[in-house]
Amino acid sequence: LHVRVVVMPALWLCSLSIDSRVFQERSVPQILQEVLEPRLAAHGRTLRLDLSGSYEPRDYCVQYRESDLDFATRLMEEEGIALRFDHAGEEEHEVLVLVDDNGSYPGVTTLDGLTEIPIIVDRSDNVDLESLQSFELRRRVHGTSVVRLDYDLQQPLDPIVHEATGADDRGLDRPHYQHMGRRFVLDDGQDLATREQQRHRVGGWVARGRSNVTGLHPGGVFEVFDHGHDAFNRKYLVTRVIHRGEQPEDPADARGPQYDNAYECIPHDVAYRPLHRTPRPRVEGPQTATVTGPSGEEIHTDELGRIKVFMHWDRLGARDDTSSCWVRVAQTWAGPSWGSMFIPRIGMEVLVEFLEGNPDRPLVTGCVYNGQNPPPYTLPDDKTKSTLKSNSSPGGDGYNELRFEDAAGAEEIWIHAQKDLNVKVLHNEDTTIDLHQTLQVGGNQTVTIDGNQIITVKGAPAQESGGGGGGGGGGFKGSSTDVTGDYKVTASKTAYISAPNSITLECPGSSIKLEPGKITLKAGGGAQIVLDGNALMKSSAGSSVLLDGNACVKSVAGSKVLLDGNALTQSSGGSKVLLDGNALVSAASGGSGFYDANATITGATTLCQSKSGGAIELTANAEMFGATAKVMGKGTAEVVGPTVNITGSGAVNVAGGSIKLN
Repeated sequence: LHVRVVVMPALWLCSLSIDSRVFQERSVPQILQEVLEPRLAAHGRTLRLDLSGSYEPRDYCVQYRESDLDFATRLMEEEGIALRFDHAGEEEHEVLVLVDDNGSYPGVTTLDGLTEIPIIVDRSDNVDLESLQSFELRRRVHGTSVVRLDYDLQQPLDPIVHEATGADDRGLDRPHYQHMGRRFVLDDGQDLATREQQRHRVGGWVARGRSNVTGLHPGGVFEVFDHGHDAFNRKYLVTRVIHRGEQPEDPADARGPQYDNAYECIPHDVAYRPLHRTPRPRVEGPQTATVTGPSGEEIHTDELGRIKVFMHWDRLGARDDTSSCWVRVAQTWAGPSWGSMFIPRIGMEVLVEFLEGNPDRPLVTGCVYNGQNPPPYTLPDDKTKSTLKSNSSPGGDGYNELRFEDAAGAEEIWIHAQKDLNVKVLHNEDTTIDLHQTLQVGGNQTVTIDGNQIITVKGAPAQESGGGGGGGGGGFKGSSTDVTGDYKVTASKTAYISAPNSITLECPGSSIKLEPGKITLKAGGGAQIVLDGNALMKSSAGSSVLLDGNACVKSVAGSKVLLDGNALTQSSGGSKVLLDGNALVSAASGGSGFYDANATITGATTLCQSKSGGAIELTANAEMFGATAKVMGKGTAEVVGPTVNITGSGAVNVAGGSIKLN
C-alpha cells in the first residue's frame, strides 16, 4: 500500500478563489485583512499583524484575475512583508502572522528546550540529540544599491529620484536601476528603494544544511555555537525547511522511524524581504469602462481633466464618484494651457489602456458608441457625414456642432452655435466665395473698422434693411458700421442706398435726412432746408423762405415778401407794396399811392417833385411853382378859388385870343 498525503495550510485554499476588484484609499495591511480574514475565518483560522512599519493608503490597487493568495503574496512582496505560521499559541489551529521586522520572529527550540543548536557531524553517539548535521554558508555577489526614478504628473519636468546607496567589501557598487514604477503614495519612493536594497542583500549570505531539529520552521531564529569558524557562530533566520520522515510498515524493521530536514537560513542581522516571485497580472490590450460621477451631475472632472470610470468587470464597485481613482484622459494635443480638451461625460463608454499592462495604471484613450449612446446621425444612411457635436450641460437642450458632409456633389461644412459664436483674428483674414453669399441677422449688426474699408461692387448692387420690425425680405433688423479713419465707397457706375423709412447722412451738427416724401438738410450753425411737397429754408437767426403754391420770404425783424396770385412786399415797420390787377403803395404813417386806370396819391401833404426842382405840393394850401409854371389845357384851363391872386415880381402878362376881366 502506497499512500501519499499532501498537507496544506488553510491559507492555500485562498488560491482557489479568483477575483477582480478594486481597492481605494486602503493601506496594504488593510487590503490583506479584507482579502484574507474572511477566507481564513471560514476554516476557523485567524490572521495576526505583527508589523512595525508605516504603510500609507494606496489611492488605487486592483486585484485582476488573480487568486486571493496570489494577490496577497504579490502585495506583501511589493511592501517587503513576510508571512509565517504560529503553531505555539493558544489557538487550536495555526495562525497566519504577517511580519516586517527580524526582531518579531520567534526563536527555535529543540525537544530538549535548547535555543542554541549544536553542529554534530558523523557522531553516532549523539545521533538522538537534535542538532545541525551539516551547515554550509554560501556567499553570492548581489546588487549593492538601488536607484528609483519616478514620474509625478503634478511635476512632470522634475524627475523624482530616490537612492539607497551601498557597496561591497571592496567598495564596489553594483546599482540596480528601477524606473517609472507605480508610486502608491506621494512620498513612498525612499521606502521602496530601501526595501529593494534589503531584498538584494537577502541573497548575499545563505546557509544550507541538514538537521534533525524537529522544531525548525520558516520564520524561526536559532543560534549556532561551537563552529570551527567563529564568523559562523551567530543568529540565523530560517527561510525554508523541507521535512522528511519515514515509518517502516513492519514494526520489526530495525531501522525504525527516520526523520531529518533540509533547511535554508540567512544571518539574522540581514533584514528579510521576500523576493518578487508572484508576477503582477498583465492586462493584454484595451478594455472599455463607463464614466461615472456623483448623482445629479453630467460632467465630473478635476483640474487636470481626469475622470472616474467603472470597469465592466468590477462586480462589487459602485457606479458613482467612488468607482475608481482619478484617471487621466488622452487628448490629441496637451501643451501648457493649450491643446485639445474633450472631457468624457458621465454615462459615456470609454476605451481604457493600462500603462505597461499594469491594472493599477489606467489611462482613458478614447470613447465608443453603444446601444445607450448611439451615433449623432443615422447609420449607414448618413455614412458620408463626419462631425464634432457637443451637448449642452446641464439639461442637454442644445448643442454646438462642426459637421462635414462628403457626399459627392453635396459637400458641405456646417457650423452650429447654440448661443454665441466668437471669432478673433490677430492679423489678416481672407475669405473667397466663388459664387453667392447670404447674410441674415435676426437682431442688430455692429461693424467697427479702425482703418479703411473698401467695397467694390462690379455688378448691380442692392442692399435692403428691414429695421423697426418692417418688411424687407431676408434683410437685417438692424445694422451698424463703425469706422475709425477714412471710409470710401466707389462704384464704377451707380451706387444705390435704399431704406423704406429713412436714410440719414450725419456729420457732427450737420445732417441730411431722407424720408419718404421728405428731405431735411441741417447745418451745424442751425440753418436748415426742408423739402417735401413744399420747400422751406430757414437761417439760424430765424429768417425763412417758404415755397409752396406761393412763395414767402420772411426776415427775423418781420419784413416779408409774399408771392401768390399777387405780389406783396411788407417791411417790418408796416409799409407795404401790393401788386395785383392794380398797384397799391402804402406807408405805415398813412400815405398811399393807388394806381388803377387812374392814379391816386394820398397823404397829409402831397408833393410831386422833379429832379430839376419842379414840384406840385398839395397841403391845406396848394401851390404850383417852377422856373416856368404853366397851367395848360387843350380845352379850358381854369384857376378857380374864392380868391385868386396872380403875382409876379416882374411883369405879369396875360395874353389870349380874347381876355375877359370880370
